[in-house]
Amino acid sequence: MSGTWQRFRGWTHDLGRWSRERSDRLWRALEAAMFDRGDAAAREAAAQEAAAEAPVVWLLGRAQAGKSSIASALTGVPIAIGEGFRPVTRTAAVYDFPADAPRIRFLDTRGLGEAGYDPEEDIAWCRARSHLVLAVLRAQDQAPAPLPDLLARIRREQPDTPLVIAQTALHDGYGPDDRHVVPYPFTGTEADDDNPALPLALRRMLARQRSLFVDLPGEAPRFVPIDFTRSEDGLLPSDYGFDALATALIAVADARLAARLAEVRAGAEGSLDRLILWHAGAAAAADAVPVAGLAAVAAVQARMLQALAVRFGVTWTRERLLAFAGTVGTVMLLRQGVLMGLREVVKLVPPVAPWVIPAASLAAFALTYALGRAACVYLRDLAAGRPASEDAIRAAFQMALQEGWTRSGGAARDRS
Repeated sequence: MSGTWQRFRGWTHDLGRWSRERSDRLWRALEAAMFDRGDAAAREAAAQEAAAEAPVVWLLGRAQAGKSSIASALTGVPIAIGEGFRPVTRTAAVYDFPADAPRIRFLDTRGLGEAGYDPEEDIAWCRARSHLVLAVLRAQDQAPAPLPDLLARIRREQPDTPLVIAQTALHDGYGPDDRHVVPYPFTGTEADDDNPALPLALRRMLARQRSLFVDLPGEAPRFVPIDFTRSEDGLLPSDYGFDALATALIAVADARLAARLAEVRAGAEGSLDRLILWHAGAAAAADAVPVAGLAAVAAVQARMLQALAVRFGVTWTRERLLAFAGTVGTVMLLRQGVLMGLREVVKLVPPVAPWVIPAASLAAFALTYALGRAACVYLRDLAAGRPASEDAIRAAFQMALQEGWTRSGGAARDRS
């Protein structure tokens, strides 16, 4: 009996030491990704793998229609069309979010309505790759050519293309004393035309626009009036109609895109949570890529921490990352280290991989989510100019780790 006990103690000691080493590797990989850019080959492999399977939302509309505001609202990250968008044709560009392991891609076709613009190349490229068309037009735009003809053509060639039309900048139809009607009253149908709570001028604008698309082939598009503004504009809520837009997109999307968009809804109570959830999902996807897992997950986590720092007006340094890591503590990461380490051992063994990869991916989701929530506490203290509360950071990490395991069930269904 004593010999068995000694062997057990020796085994647990070795496992504990190995787990601590594994946790140290996780932090070193994260540090490298934030300050040294880490393993470029691994990041590229993960990004290509994720981009190949990420669903695509095709944004169609004139410049200044509000496409970038919608992409920003959905991702929780400030985005400007042209910034972060990678050209794929002469006037079309794609934005991967997150860039290191995309969960979703936004495809923007620019030039609509511009003199001399021939959309043939863009249409052919985008149509073959998109999973949903999100047309965007300002409420006051009563002659949005060539959008109606373009949508009719897409539907004639692909009648089952899911289509949502966002009618933006509702305040263009407001009088001097008008404000957003709360709670959100729009249905996107003729019922809005007789709603006395809505400004008459706005009702007429929206009805006129709907009439331009009544002859589209296939299922009738869903119209969603929205008004996404800056907080300093004084129109509250600044994401007016966000929930209605997310609901419409989820309703018409295929199962995979709907699952990704549902992640947005899950974090609808705050853009910080949306940002963290997006990156947690991206980390789970990146972790399933053979060999690239650790570096790819670290790259996603690094991008998340950097994005959070921007929100709080704080800059990460190596010293601050080290202090944060020390506060969270490697002991809390031992379970994650064991699970993610086992993944690397058996990931390439086909009979075992189907069970281990999902389990390890859930660990990546939960860990990334917990890191994000704990980082919010740490960065908030830094932004306020006060010493970081180690107890509050640890409590946030532990609570978020448990919540992350619960939420990761949705990520598992997404990948199945």
